[in-house]
Amino acid sequence: MNSDLENKTGVPTLVSRRQFILAAAATGGAGMLSAGLWPISAHGSSDQAAEFVLPTATKDVSPFKVHVPQAELDDLKERLANARWPDKEPVTDWSQGVPLAKAQALAEYWRTHYDWRRIESALNGLPQFRTQIDGLGIYFIHVRSKHENALPIILTHGWPGSIIEFMQVVGPLVDPTAHGGKADETSWMAKQQPSGLLAIHLNLPILFPPPPPPPGGYTAAEQPALGQLGKYASDASGYASIQATRPQTLGYGLADSPVGQAMWIYEKFQAWSDNKGDPAEAISLDQMLDDITLYWLTDSAASSARLYYESFAKDFSRMPLDFPVAVSIFKGDFFTPPKMWGEETYSKLFYWNEVPKGGHFAALEQPDLFVAELRKSFAQVR
Repeated sequence: MNSDLENKTGVPTLVSRRQFILAAAATGGAGMLSAGLWPISAHGSSDQAAEFVLPTATKDVSPFKVHVPQAELDDLKERLANARWPDKEPVTDWSQGVPLAKAQALAEYWRTHYDWRRIESALNGLPQFRTQIDGLGIYFIHVRSKHENALPIILTHGWPGSIIEFMQVVGPLVDPTAHGGKADETSWMAKQQPSGLLAIHLNLPILFPPPPPPPGGYTAAEQPALGQLGKYASDASGYASIQATRPQTLGYGLADSPVGQAMWIYEKFQAWSDNKGDPAEAISLDQMLDDITLYWLTDSAASSARLYYESFAKDFSRMPLDFPVAVSIFKGDFFTPPKMWGEETYSKLFYWNEVPKGGHFAALEQPDLFVAELRKSFAQVR
């Protein structure tokens, strides 16, 4: 990489999304780039002592450490202690949202047992950076592999995910020999096809049957996925509708109430993970709260919802790709399309596997299986 694009951190200076994509491929020995958006500041004006303020992001790539002031954590506990609760739901399940008893139990655990410093320390044990791309502050982790011929990988997340999703897979991906692997061992990037991008791997491909419906009707293999799409449209898409149309209005309530922010995400952990009714069957309380607390401390409710406002209409649609694509379907996810839809959409589909365990948050729920899927799929493009 040209020396004028590097700085004292050893990570290239990034001035566009395209350069960010290229960075992993162009940086020698790179193991993994994992990225997300962080707002510039959180909770009020800069003169508040309790405020968690991130350093101003510039086009330089700057090392970053997380340290949340204790006053901010104390404020969180005080808000939880003073929460105002709605009346109990008149149903016996999650069909109207998070049950009151579950909500109160999670908030009480968050207030009395959860330790933010644990995950803060874990994050600070990894090389973290901030930069600015297209006017947005970007936070990412860049971990180099121990092996010179390592395949560079970019891991990206969506809502309501975060960098927390990938904490358990960093080690196995950048140091496979220490985690049972071998030393030789994401869709807009494929659409843009930047130089150096070999292939993408998806674990929730946005697939639909190509129009129009076939003369003989849909096959038996397609019926379950069609049922899932119908259920999503009629019962499970309310969150997307409001985030795609009124993210700012939604943000006021979630930014002011940690209980509100928590339940907005907790409900998705229950609905989208591989569980039989309790999300803790798939993801521990601490892991869920790591993600929820990150959203709270960074005041990311409105900005993360705005992703849907900016992209839902164009991104959540069938996107044919003439580019190498690998797909892992984790069968506990809320949408599991059939392989035939993948074959009709991705002309260079080279890997498809259905994993019996794990859901939407695959790297968090089943990190070993997630890593295995990446290894098996990308081994075919080395």
